[in-house]
Amino acid sequence: MLSDAQDAFGHELLDHLAGKETWEIIERDDGMFGTGLGTKLYFAEYKEWPAGDKLAMTCVRGKVLGIGCGVGRHSLHLQEQGFDVHGIDVSPGAVEVCKRRGLAKVTLLPLTQLSRELGVFDTVLMMGNNVGLLGNPRRRGGFSGGSRA
Repeated sequence: MLSDAQDAFGHELLDHLAGKETWEIIERDDGMFGTGLGTKLYFAEYKEWPAGDKLAMTCVRGKVLGIGCGVGRHSLHLQEQGFDVHGIDVSPGAVEVCKRRGLAKVTLLPLTQLSRELGVFDTVLMMGNNVGLLGNPRRRGGFSGGSRA
């Protein structure tokens, strides 16, 4: 889990939720540095989502795990559609935002500590760039790729 000092993303999300203007700067481990799309997309309503995100929602079945759930955009949409959704994130700020926005099940948990204790899921969501959380093919472990879309 991230400490408060490490949780820049979580602070950005909490600031946006509080109505403050926010900016997003991204620096990756591979040296890429640039600006992100900002927090507006993270909080976007379904009608404003990219087509790929909407298509992904049509593939969801059964009990859902949202890995790196951020503000809970996808998880909340699915919860509203009647799905049993559990979000996880390493950002304490993101988890707090999910709670404030009404996500019923959200846990502060790194992907590396995910176990069956959390449950068994039919659909695993890793939206946006979250598949990068797996790191590399060896770290991928029991996660299988693929999509019905």
